[in-house]
Amino acid sequence: MQACAAGRVLSTDRDSAAVRVEGEAGPWLVKWRAPRAGKGWKQAWRASRERREALGLLAARACGIPVPLPCLVLERRAALGRLTGSVLVRPFVEGLVAADVLLARAGGPGWGRLGASVRGWHDAGWRHGDCWPKNVLLDEGGLQALPVGASRWARLAPGPRLDRLRLRDLARLLAHAQRHAPPGASAALLAGYAGAAGLPAPEVIEQRLAPMVASVLARREADERTRPAREPHGPPQPIALPADTAPVQRTARVLGLA
Repeated sequence: MQACAAGRVLSTDRDSAAVRVEGEAGPWLVKWRAPRAGKGWKQAWRASRERREALGLLAARACGIPVPLPCLVLERRAALGRLTGSVLVRPFVEGLVAADVLLARAGGPGWGRLGASVRGWHDAGWRHGDCWPKNVLLDEGGLQALPVGASRWARLAPGPRLDRLRLRDLARLLAHAQRHAPPGASAALLAGYAGAAGLPAPEVIEQRLAPMVASVLARREADERTRPAREPHGPPQPIALPADTAPVQRTARVLGLA
């Protein structure tokens, strides 16, 4: 946390932050989380989101997707396995921008590149699970795409079949395009995704996606409608992990990520 305090904050959530930290071996991406009251019990004796994300990177590498390998995951737990903090460390990849930010600048052609990148992940057998544009990093030239925030990933057999997890990823991208992108973005996304052989035409995929997109949009609109009452002062800022005041003889277990 001392290193993060001197680093550059890239993004924050209600209980987590992603920070760029400089080091002798190059910059590092450090993602830390301090679960708020009640949330730690949901992950008692279960992998933290940071550990699941690290395992997702390993699975993506096994599928041939060029992602940076995680270096370290730390989990701090209280009595009965309650999660009180977690940290993920991986190399920081230069030159990438969140797809929602990049697409707001680049417009239509970028949506096609995004669709083609996600199609490549899917055909390799890897599913993101939380595939919003903010969770995909792209470079300006469209040659590199990096999944982030993928704690709900899944690995299936490679191939171009149109399974439900593939549609789930696409539904989130299409929902964002329909709400926040100019006309033509949805068509460009689906055209880029269905450009390679093996899948139905974009119009058929869009028809299959329609009920899922409607459900995603309804949940998102309900969340936005009730948020002022739930968070009258705006989203709370994450609280940094406190120093560990437990006795130094506390038992620590060191495990391989695999």
